[in-house]
Amino acid sequence: MSLRELSRMIQQLRESKGMTQRDLADKAKVTPGYVAQLEMGLRKNPSLASLQGLAKALGVSLDDLMTDPREKLRRLKSSEVLREAALGGRTREWFEGALPDYPDPYVAEATKALEKAGFIEKIGDARTYRATEDGRAFLKRNRLDYPDWIIRAPLVNFRKGKRQV
Repeated sequence: MSLRELSRMIQQLRESKGMTQRDLADKAKVTPGYVAQLEMGLRKNPSLASLQGLAKALGVSLDDLMTDPREKLRRLKSSEVLREAALGGRTREWFEGALPDYPDPYVAEATKALEKAGFIEKIGDARTYRATEDGRAFLKRNRLDYPDWIIRAPLVNFRKGKRQV
């Protein structure tokens, strides 16, 4: 997340909680000037301790504060696609986002990225995808094969680690 996006996120969260910059500063144990500088994008390298304090004061996790909501949605869709390839029976049209009643560009993007990374592959008549061994191992390693996978999915970064998606 860029500094500009972080600045905007802090301000949006603060305003959504009905807090002033002084309220946030008091709760986060930083100065009001520090909060103002962050929100204006003037503070170039905020410390991890300050960001943790701000996240706690805003009632969100550090990941929620630092991760763009669109990236979280991409992670969720990547998890969903990989799970469907490993556990489900969807057709290729669903994976590629081509169903007229469910046109989801995030699913199509996730499918292409997972296939490129070798986590899923086309099978048979190329109408279906399945998870590769690497894909199944990734699911298991990140506990995305559990029933409550949707809780963890936005936290799993498919772009980090040994295999990047």
